[in-house]
Amino acid sequence: MNKKSQSGRSLLEMLGTLTIMGIITMVGLAAFNRAMNSHHANTILYEVNQRVHACVLELDLMNREKCLLAEYPDKIEGKYPVSVEKVNADFFKIKVGEVEKNICTQIKTKGFSLAGKIEPETCANLNQMVFVFNTDLNGKECQKDSDCTVCGHCVEGSCAQVCETPEPDDDKNCGKNECVVYDEETNSCQYQCVQKEWLESTGKQWIDTGYVATENTRILAKLYTDVASNRNWFGGAVSGSGSSAYGFCFNAMNRSNIEYVFGDSGWRNISAQGQQVVGADFTVDFSKDGVIINDTLIEIPSYTTFTARTANLFLFVRSNGASRISGKMYYNKIWDNGVLVRNFIPVLSPEGEACLFDKVSQKLFCNAGSGEFKTN
Repeated sequence: MNKKSQSGRSLLEMLGTLTIMGIITMVGLAAFNRAMNSHHANTILYEVNQRVHACVLELDLMNREKCLLAEYPDKIEGKYPVSVEKVNADFFKIKVGEVEKNICTQIKTKGFSLAGKIEPETCANLNQMVFVFNTDLNGKECQKDSDCTVCGHCVEGSCAQVCETPEPDDDKNCGKNECVVYDEETNSCQYQCVQKEWLESTGKQWIDTGYVATENTRILAKLYTDVASNRNWFGGAVSGSGSSAYGFCFNAMNRSNIEYVFGDSGWRNISAQGQQVVGADFTVDFSKDGVIINDTLIEIPSYTTFTARTANLFLFVRSNGASRISGKMYYNKIWDNGVLVRNFIPVLSPEGEACLFDKVSQKLFCNAGSGEFKTN
């Protein structure tokens, strides 16, 4: 029998060849996808860069209140919605939405030297990317605390101690922090409060702190007023018809001193003046012997203790709606027996209302009077 040699490839060899071709194809596709993601990332960074310089021109040189960017489309590549948000006179944000995870990661890796910060910290499946800039384009995220989120402090150009952004639950709730709301566009929780420098009352707005002072209360605050009146109150409380009452006001003559006015059988001026210049930090402590202003005890004869007092401490007002102040509050911290119970800073709420935000309870304390607070 004549045997003939076989030609061609065996089944095993064919499978091996197909496997190699599949691997090459997958590697090629992966490389192609990376290249495309890099291309999209570069395009987004380029488009953001164009808008950054245009925005600085409008805000800084043309002194506009906001960036119009009328010559730019509202979407990058016709896909990624882009918008500009002015934080204050020096800082602004450019937001790019619907950015896929791989492109977001590429942008984070590439970085942007002009930006003080690029959010989010960790890319999700779909992201709203936020680029933070100042008009000097020096790569700093902040110059003062009000440039940061409500929990943050500006430290050497970067926001420290920032609030963590929670993940929404199944009912789209974002936890107890009232400055955090659910964003339908990104399906995520977003900080929507804007930290401001001061909160100003025109004499009709006031805050109920929900806190009752004791003889172990300390208040640290910074306030300012340029209005001369009988008394400009920045805080106080009244129980009943005036008994067990206390309040603090600016001196009516020069508005530079802090006076403590105390009521047990009607209001009277104790002349507890701390020689405190308006617009600077000052402290007020309660004690069983009197009031302590800037660590100086002002003894008060026939001092009524705080044990019987049940009225909440009010800000911008002596009591529930009476004897109000026209002035600004920059911050207000309250300790009870050494424990910080209120840490108020001025903000715009998610609805755009000027309020105080308490970093301790993470609650918003808004106007309990009429009209609206002003802010910068």
